[in-house]
Amino acid sequence: MALKEHVFMRLIQHFMRVTGDFYISIGDLTNEGTRDELEQMYSWLSHLEGRFIHVLGNHDTLTLPKKELMSIMTGSPMSGSPERVIETELARIIILDTTKERSWYDWGGTLTADSLDWLEEMVHTTERRRAVFVFAHHPVYLTTARSNKRMQAIDPALSLRNILGKRPGLNVFFSGHNHVHSIVREDAWYHVQTAAVLDTLTYRLIEWDGLHFSIKLVPAGPASLFHDILRFSRHIRGFSLVGKNRLALGAWWDTFLMVEHEVERSILSLNTVSASTRLADALAAEFESTMTDDQRAVSVAFDSLRMG
Repeated sequence: MALKEHVFMRLIQHFMRVTGDFYISIGDLTNEGTRDELEQMYSWLSHLEGRFIHVLGNHDTLTLPKKELMSIMTGSPMSGSPERVIETELARIIILDTTKERSWYDWGGTLTADSLDWLEEMVHTTERRRAVFVFAHHPVYLTTARSNKRMQAIDPALSLRNILGKRPGLNVFFSGHNHVHSIVREDAWYHVQTAAVLDTLTYRLIEWDGLHFSIKLVPAGPASLFHDILRFSRHIRGFSLVGKNRLALGAWWDTFLMVEHEVERSILSLNTVSASTRLADALAAEFESTMTDDQRAVSVAFDSLRMG
């Protein structure tokens, strides 16, 4: 087995250790969106029939026309349509397609007029007792880290904030794309951006029981996997690991934080996990020197929330 396949199998095995109602890829499941890449990834995840959700990323739509891509996705028993709604007792889960078709030189996000109308209807017809979870590859402009940069967010001309609105209750917009972890609260919405697992060797665990909402970062494998990732990632066309130490942790303590939402009070509290405080302090000096300006700005924002 090639090194890359070995690493991906290890990552998937760690990912599967946690029992979940759904397993969601926030996009860029493949590098160039070829049929071979898609079919290989789907075969590795086939045992998650009905529970795996593939949110399309810009890399996933590079090669195939979307019509052909959709035929592969809908033909797969565990992925389904690239844009749909999933209804549960406690939440409405909205899957968006923010990608462009075969766009190698413009990797920014967009939405069609029909998608915007559908999104607005889905958000604002959800009962207050249920949460609204939106999953899209691209973040909303000017929310999470790097979303202010060119081609790093959904087109700001679409006025997505007006569509999302101020719906009461729990509202979370999940995204990826920017290779750095970042969590921001803006008005009635939490914006949760997740970095590539190859950059951080982590994934997010999301829990919602109707009263308490939590987000935790979970290791996706042993630290030794970073060595193998470094070896094969340099040969992936168009991909480079983020950060001097190849870690895109954003605000470094994000690894050790849990975000809790209490419905009755609608308060965002950021609490350091006590068992990890000492480790987080030890990592601070190491990661501070590797942060980009964006990451450092997010760190300051988190610090203000924690101390304020």
